[in-house]
Amino acid sequence: SDERLDILLVGLDSGRPGERTYLTDTMMVVSVDPMSGRMAFISLPRDTVDVPLPKGNDFRKARSVFGSAYAGRINTLYITARLRDDLFPGNDQNRGYRALMGALSELYRLDIRHYVAVDLKSFRGAVNAFGGLVVDVQVPLFDDAYAAADGRGKLKLYIPPGIQRMNGRGALAYTRSRKSTSDFDRSARQQYVVESLRDQVDLEALLEPGTIGELREQFDEYVTTNIPARMLPQLVLLATELDTRRPKSLVLSPQRGFGATQADYDIKPNLSKIRRAVRNVFKSASKAPAASPQRPSPPADPSVSLEPDPPAEP
Repeated sequence: SDERLDILLVGLDSGRPGERTYLTDTMMVVSVDPMSGRMAFISLPRDTVDVPLPKGNDFRKARSVFGSAYAGRINTLYITARLRDDLFPGNDQNRGYRALMGALSELYRLDIRHYVAVDLKSFRGAVNAFGGLVVDVQVPLFDDAYAAADGRGKLKLYIPPGIQRMNGRGALAYTRSRKSTSDFDRSARQQYVVESLRDQVDLEALLEPGTIGELREQFDEYVTTNIPARMLPQLVLLATELDTRRPKSLVLSPQRGFGATQADYDIKPNLSKIRRAVRNVFKSASKAPAASPQRPSPPADPSVSLEPDPPAEP
């Protein structure tokens, strides 16, 4: 097809063990233009408020309660919809994702039909299943109060610059930490990790008979998605034709004029600017520079204070 393909990537932070709050702190749309072979990453800050809701029948009940826009922070829409089966369509497994796809489709003026979601534990497992991830760390990352994924207190985190292979736990820390930088810088790092993972996958090998089915069975443990298995060969074939040397990076941050930060840190989006940027994301020939984190002062005892993950299962 010559239609633009948009897939929502969701990162769920389920909070501490025993909690039922699921915040979607990562909401990234991978957009593909099959005509030009170009791809783009579009990230929305988790603290964005007043995201418009669609006018269709699926959202009629929700709009009768919330109005034309969801006033809460967008990272809470998933759990709100999941707990309100009287307002949002779908079942307990997909209701929250359908709400997110609808709201971001309306915000961006895109047609987002598919999603891929992971939580903290699943992200670690997926990276380990790939045998780790090679990352070129441009700026060192230091966080002296990194929240452990299992909820057991704080860790001292230091990721030095340079090319290194990260296991699942290290990759999670690199994409999750924001205390010494910002949520917008974190979004840029998340885009870079997805891009790096794509570059390290041997797509040609995936097209060998039976390989995709085996991979899908392996990742069903880690990944939640509504992409049907029959579409995977088409998506892999499309991925082999993409020009990954020039991916566009679009982080919709207030610093770039896409929203105004209020006193309580909520971000109110500038709808016209966001929609224009998303519409024209493939028109620029150059890659937009990713946000660069501020250089933190190195710790007295620089070390990555994270226990290594066990080796990936063969």
